[in-house]
Amino acid sequence: MSQLAVLRFLPATFGLLREHAPAVFYFCFPNWVLEQCPLPSTHLKLLPGANTIPVDWPVSAAIMIWGIFLGCSTGLDLLQRSIKRNNKNIKNNKSQLQTPPQAQNTTTLSTRQAGLFVWGLALLWYALMCLGGLFFHCLQGELVFHLIDVMATSCSAISIIAGFAAMLGHFDDTKAFQRLGLLLTYVAISAIALLAPLLLQEQLYLLPIFGAAIIGIFVTKSCLQAAGSRMSPGVLLAGPQSKLGFRRASLWLLLTAAGFVLGLGSVIADAWVCVNFGVHFSLLFSVFFSSNLSMWCLYRFVLVVYNENLKLDFNHSKRQS
Repeated sequence: MSQLAVLRFLPATFGLLREHAPAVFYFCFPNWVLEQCPLPSTHLKLLPGANTIPVDWPVSAAIMIWGIFLGCSTGLDLLQRSIKRNNKNIKNNKSQLQTPPQAQNTTTLSTRQAGLFVWGLALLWYALMCLGGLFFHCLQGELVFHLIDVMATSCSAISIIAGFAAMLGHFDDTKAFQRLGLLLTYVAISAIALLAPLLLQEQLYLLPIFGAAIIGIFVTKSCLQAAGSRMSPGVLLAGPQSKLGFRRASLWLLLTAAGFVLGLGSVIADAWVCVNFGVHFSLLFSVFFSSNLSMWCLYRFVLVVYNENLKLDFNHSKRQS
């Protein structure tokens, strides 16, 4: 049944794959699975006397609802932390103005707070992605929910890239001008999702995900180097507890990567999973479950970085070498 799901969600991309590489397409989604693993569906009655609501992929629907609550709770938590840090930074700046220049602390909070805001947005966009997926895949929603899913996924991945950039010192989401640039990026993504040809629209969904994954690989490598050596190439340590902090950060990033690999692997293993574990746990379940896992681990990674005051600095490796 996953064959119909991918052709409905990404028809241009998987249609090209089926046309130009049929061996690959039918290896992942063989026709015989359509008969052996039919579409799972049930009916829910929310109120006595009310009409029943058809729900496709009910187990996956539960995972998507979990993703909505996960994205909202973690995203709002990071936004709240960002606001608190901004307020604390304003107080620190006022106290710095009243302090003699020779006594001022040059390492102010502003050098360690950038990124919380955009990471919070990444998680909130993820919640919207799960909402769009719930209505499109499970509640037989209209095309608008497909657009919401595509747009929110792209914006979430772009926000993750911006979050990593903030940790590396290349983006400061505490500044109004850079927040405006981020907002304009979201607007451009929404316009492409609404107006672009179908194939381009689908690449808007896929490419930012892989872009965020590639940057995540470099950040993970950097954290692992920091955790394993005193003079870490690529990372500027920030205190005596930095090695332990980078170890925890590395663990959460590795778990994030495991979730991403699980989602990719579910495409190849879909037929095997469907036959051995049932259609409820096939591609759609695996993708959203692994996405929830990855986003939760990213949230924990962000907390470690900011609570431990870890600061990534790839230029530092050039100064040390």
